[in-house]
Amino acid sequence: MMDMVPGISQAKSLLQLICGDSGGAAQTQENFLKGFPICSQGVSVYQYLKGDTAGALDTQKQFVQCLNGMANSTVGLGQIKAAVHYLCGDTDGSKNAFKASCRSTSVMVSGVVGFLVGGPVGAVVGGNTAGLAVDSYNSEEGKPSGILRIREQISKNPTDVGLYADLVWSLSMDGLAGLSAGNGLGKKIQYEIDKSDFIDVMGEDVTEQIIKDGESMTQTTKQLKPNKPFVKTRTIDKVTEETFTGINKQARETLKNNDHMTDGPTELQIRVPGAKQDVPNRRPQSCAEQQAYNALYKKRPDARPNEIKSYTLRYDKTKGPVTVKRCGNCKAFASAMGDVITDEMADGTPVPVNVSGQTVLTSSTTAIAVQGCVGDDSSRSPAFEISLSETTVAVGEEVVLKCTANIEDLQVTWEKNGRELHAGDRVSITRNGRVLSLRIGNAAPTDGGIYTVKLKNRKGRASTSATVNILNSSPSPAFEIPLSETTVAVGEEVVLKCTANIEDLQVTWEKNGRELHAGDRVSITRNGRVLSLRIRNAAPTDRESFHWRYGDH
Repeated sequence: MMDMVPGISQAKSLLQLICGDSGGAAQTQENFLKGFPICSQGVSVYQYLKGDTAGALDTQKQFVQCLNGMANSTVGLGQIKAAVHYLCGDTDGSKNAFKASCRSTSVMVSGVVGFLVGGPVGAVVGGNTAGLAVDSYNSEEGKPSGILRIREQISKNPTDVGLYADLVWSLSMDGLAGLSAGNGLGKKIQYEIDKSDFIDVMGEDVTEQIIKDGESMTQTTKQLKPNKPFVKTRTIDKVTEETFTGINKQARETLKNNDHMTDGPTELQIRVPGAKQDVPNRRPQSCAEQQAYNALYKKRPDARPNEIKSYTLRYDKTKGPVTVKRCGNCKAFASAMGDVITDEMADGTPVPVNVSGQTVLTSSTTAIAVQGCVGDDSSRSPAFEISLSETTVAVGEEVVLKCTANIEDLQVTWEKNGRELHAGDRVSITRNGRVLSLRIGNAAPTDGGIYTVKLKNRKGRASTSATVNILNSSPSPAFEIPLSETTVAVGEEVVLKCTANIEDLQVTWEKNGRELHAGDRVSITRNGRVLSLRIRNAAPTDRESFHWRYGDH
């Protein structure tokens, strides 16, 4: 899950904040803190030290769930895990691990096939296509799987930008896994195919040498000037089995390799005097072939052409090392060159490039494993992180009930007084990720009652209930705490207090039936529903009956 990946998680939260989804941004970071290994352990320890053992346990559960998803999605490990779950009687765990591991295998295999057919682009398309196909196969009626589940959530919550980020992430991970598998195992297979084609023409020993020369050219080209040609010829003495190399003049100048070259005629010029060249302005000494044949003939002057074979490679910026046929100038010396085996290959045929299979185990498996953090919510028991709470509204107002589940992939049912509740003209039932909401507009007295949310998946059930109270009209005023008899000495302060049941009231204080007002010694205050009268420096004349009145009462 992208929420667990450092940097990616923060980018998603920033996007959610920009789009005004502060709650989603906070949830993404909470998922990061509870799912990323280092952070989750720190959060769990902090919760435990603060006395929140339930929260610490939940953080560990979420972390373990992430690891479990990664293990399930890892090719090989997931299949082993599925078998262990099955042997232990955990059929649900076995099913989840088998589905996840088979999905990963399908994505990687399709990436390899796509690479062999269409190169890197084919690998990405293959990975994505396989992911969607397996998700479609694994989806049950009313319960889509993987990417299809995210797509359904988007259809229900089209304004949730976090879901779009999750969709892009999931597609990217499938594409990356396919590409990595293609670049690893796909290139390995392509290497064996290309190598077999070379062996058919050149033999196994020469093919192995060509592959080594190709690798050497790839390294050497880094030392050469940009946009300068790099050609390499290797001659092979079939009698002594010695080999000799030559490179083109521009490369020789840069690498300071002028071995076996002189200012005079080359060995091929000596053996084929008067050879007519197609490009008379280019001296034979410029060619890689001349240096390689100089080396061989100087080592064994009596060598005959039928005892010699050779090949020539050129470095292509796009394809890397490729075979090259002789140019017209070199063909002029054909009678002294023997068997030039690269003439039998199509010009520009890429030299096989060996790739370590380790790439498959690192890149593609890592991409799939990170993708596996999404996991399958159905493997966690449902619970409420925030339950429903009692609500009281007046007739005509809106009733709002909200709660938060611990996971998203759940079957949710709302009930009123034990009977299932459905959306209607006044009733709106919404779901934003793990937040479940019920709204009832223009509340009527009949909307009062006990409301319940029920959660269900294959692992269990959970429910939360709360009472909704509908007030027909403003309640009649009454005393929650009435005035009480008070005795003080002359000169002390008289303090009288009482508490009403509501705030919106007209209040009058009386003494012996006559209205009392604030003055020099009299202070009348009101703090919410608490009403107070204070008389400073009490006198004997203050000894009478006080009354608190509301309206005509």
